[in-house]
Amino acid sequence: MRKYAFLLLLASTLFAGCTEEKPNPQVESGFTITYPDVAYTTEAGGAYELSISLKSAPLADVVFTITTSDSNEGLPEQSTVIINSQDYNTPHLIRIIGQDDDIQDGNKTYLVTVTAASADPAYNHGTLLSVSLVNYDNDTAPDPAPAGFIINRPEPAFTTEAGGSYEISFALETAPAGDVTLTVETSDASEGQPQPSALTFTAANYNVPQTVRIVGQDDHDVDGDVAYQIDVKATGTDPAYHRGLLLSLQLINYDNDKPTQPDPEKPQGTKIRLMTANASSGSKESYDTSASQNILKATQADIVMIQEFKVFNQSFREFVDTVYGPEFYYYRGTVTPEFSGTDTDSGAKPNGIISRYEIIQTGEWKPQYQKTQNGNPYYVDAYKDRQWTWAVIDIPGDRDLLAVSVHLHTDKHATEYNPLMEKIAEKQKEGNYYVVIGGDFNTKEGVDGRETVLESKPINNIFHVKSGEWPEDQKGNANTNAKRGSPLDWLLMSKDLQTLEIPVEIGAHTGSDAYPHGHVFDTRVYAETYMGSQSELSYIPPCEPKDSGYTNMQHMPVIRDILIPNK
Repeated sequence: MRKYAFLLLLASTLFAGCTEEKPNPQVESGFTITYPDVAYTTEAGGAYELSISLKSAPLADVVFTITTSDSNEGLPEQSTVIINSQDYNTPHLIRIIGQDDDIQDGNKTYLVTVTAASADPAYNHGTLLSVSLVNYDNDTAPDPAPAGFIINRPEPAFTTEAGGSYEISFALETAPAGDVTLTVETSDASEGQPQPSALTFTAANYNVPQTVRIVGQDDHDVDGDVAYQIDVKATGTDPAYHRGLLLSLQLINYDNDKPTQPDPEKPQGTKIRLMTANASSGSKESYDTSASQNILKATQADIVMIQEFKVFNQSFREFVDTVYGPEFYYYRGTVTPEFSGTDTDSGAKPNGIISRYEIIQTGEWKPQYQKTQNGNPYYVDAYKDRQWTWAVIDIPGDRDLLAVSVHLHTDKHATEYNPLMEKIAEKQKEGNYYVVIGGDFNTKEGVDGRETVLESKPINNIFHVKSGEWPEDQKGNANTNAKRGSPLDWLLMSKDLQTLEIPVEIGAHTGSDAYPHGHVFDTRVYAETYMGSQSELSYIPPCEPKDSGYTNMQHMPVIRDILIPNK
């Protein structure tokens, strides 16, 4: 089922078994509806329950409207349910309550419809679900038991292929002169079988009720709901209880084998995970800590644009071998002379690139700001370090990838956009490369936030940037700083590369539950979210709950996946 949907049992004192929960095959992607397989209410107030949630945080409230085709038979407990970005993945309960009319009108069928409306186009869906329910009448008395017999047979009478059973109890009014045997027969043993198939009453136990359970049988065929008959015969040496056919009762065995829709054919090719990671931590803000290394290992990226690329306890080659493997390539930007000159200077903030695929070219561009004098733009060199670091990577397919790792200025990041984009555009022309840029843009919340990137023409000329298409965590939070309050880090793909993006499958989130626009990786969120009774943290070894909150942890990694088609 959709990972966060709760299993709701259809409770009924009239039914000895339980229904099987299934996702509705009609529900569009983005929604999760979980509901009992046997759909009914009762005039005694028996309710039908289903739950609904969303697979991603909506941009606006989603309003679900619940209506019934016959309000005399069933009514929703609430006619509307609203889900917002804060509680989108929490299942919301919808209850349809059977209505009593005090008329012997038999069992009535009616329709329940659920629609979804929202200012978010992804969830402005219209009709999501239509379920046909039966409201069982409680004003029709069962046929009276033959004289001398006490029979308790509740309504409604059904079984299910999931093993749901129906119970009938019998007793005698007076002590028989000889043993009385009740034989229970089924017209279709492939749908329902009595357990036991015979009961015996004597003068000693005649008034003690004995129960026969009719157990639904599973045939593993999509044969629909099948009616069958149960006959009970009474025989004995006492003429008062030698009756022959005592009871004939029709039951329905509800099918649990729904037609399966073939899985859509997945495109064939090579999946490549792209990641930007400013995830240094510890007293020296390096990648020496187990917290930083656990995060890099768990995310399993193929190409990493890494910032503040510093290690002190081993060489960079040893670091890459330990975290990724000896088959990986890497390139680390230089440390400028303004620092001590050593490759691991604690004040340096060099960028780097780590790749599963061969790095065939590397280089750096000096960071620059754009200024204006007398209305004319010009560029000046920026701070001492944080060179714009790039690598051309020989990825599968007929085009190489230009990967750029950056760490923009805390306050003046927007003034770097024009000169940086000019460098990328110039380099891209050399080889018609796909382009990915990843790093700390320092775009804080508010006026200095995402708007600077969304409104930058130079960035939008090269890269696909669309409002709302943010990588996010399980709770819909797209912010990436340690306190998760600012959208600092970006992973942007050139428009042609964007066409190859696929949802990120990570941890327990796969298939329709994957992240369509990428994922923000925070071990603290993994520790707080569950798949059933299992913490999501167990899906991302070797991470520990507090890794993302480790001392001086910089930012959360951002992940996006692409699929390079086979030639």
